[in-house]
Amino acid sequence: MKSVPTNGYCVVTGAAHGLGRAFALELSRRHINTILVDLPENDLPALCQEIREQYQVLSYCYECDLTQKTQIIELAERINKKHNIFLLINNAGTGGIVRFENATIDYLDRIMLSLANGFNWLILKLVLFTFAYPCLAVPSKKRSYPRITP
Repeated sequence: MKSVPTNGYCVVTGAAHGLGRAFALELSRRHINTILVDLPENDLPALCQEIREQYQVLSYCYECDLTQKTQIIELAERINKKHNIFLLINNAGTGGIVRFENATIDYLDRIMLSLANGFNWLILKLVLFTFAYPCLAVPSKKRSYPRITP
């Protein structure tokens, strides 16, 4: 597949391990700049460094707990100030290892919050420059889009 050069960034949540890491590496292989998000102390800076060295693209990391609304809003504000975003791959989530009948309400709430909050608040707060694949070319000037503030 042909690489897609751009001066914008793709945000990947849950990027330190598993599928999120695979997304980050594949995007970088295709010469797409990345912003990687994961929980603190998941060795995310090392992955960003690996990507920068191996693929010669820009990659930045942000540590954030996507179950915490205030952290999500702060993250989106920091990203919006510094980067042009054209794509969000919202891969973050918490899996369950407890049988459903043995799970507490707090345990299930944490799983649901990580999925719902991360998705809802990032979508509402990030300024995405395009919403369709054919429009990956990001303009050099930052556009102003209306913000939805809950």
